[in-house]
Amino acid sequence: MRKLSITLGLRNRFFLVAICIQAVVLAALVFNSARLVDQTIEKEAQGNAQKSAELLAAAITAPMLERDLATLRDVSSLMEKEPNFHSLVVRDEAGQALVNIGPGKNETNLLVASKVPVKVGAHVYGWVEYEYSTGFVDGVRSSLIHQTLGIGLLALLGTGLLLFFSGYWISRHFQTLSQTAKRIADGDLRARAPVWGQDEVGQIAQVFNQLAESVENNVKRAKDDEARFLAIADYTYDLELWLSPEGRLLWVNPSV
Repeated sequence: MRKLSITLGLRNRFFLVAICIQAVVLAALVFNSARLVDQTIEKEAQGNAQKSAELLAAAITAPMLERDLATLRDVSSLMEKEPNFHSLVVRDEAGQALVNIGPGKNETNLLVASKVPVKVGAHVYGWVEYEYSTGFVDGVRSSLIHQTLGIGLLALLGTGLLLFFSGYWISRHFQTLSQTAKRIADGDLRARAPVWGQDEVGQIAQVFNQLAESVENNVKRAKDDEARFLAIADYTYDLELWLSPEGRLLWVNPSV
């Protein structure tokens, strides 16, 4: 069974590595953004729940002291209008529930609870237990993730295009060098690579051309030396022959 072999060129490998790095950075950015949103909004929700409970405790102090349960319930019921209200319990100093409202329409496991005493001076007359829903965090997180992904994908696309064309520009010059080297190997010693500039790629092309010129000069010098030697050897009247290490006759001067 023949194995499927996939060979990626320098440009494609450079492009794939860069895209993978960009994707990892994008994933880390999205994850960190969602984490920061959760932490920030949860902290803000905790502060809002604490303030709401404190305001309610101040508002119901007088009705609680007077045991005016009707006014106590009316004032407490105003908390249901809070957009993220979940539940409210008002207890007297003995722990008996005087008001119990909720849970509201925000059914969620993401709750922030706050417990504030109802007191005058140092004496505690009861407690306000308030639960604040943080279910809206899901919508904020989802919106942020979509925005971050959109921006990240646009950046990834732009970077990918830039890397693709940069890699194409670089690999195109190396491909030209490879083709020139192949021509020299096939016997075209006059082949030279074009020099595109004074940058690193252009310097490589210059060094390559210097090497090709050196090879051409050495080959020409060797041919001249060989021709000179054969011209002398052909007019030698004594027997002269060349043998290989295996004893095979390679050349004998024609004048013999």
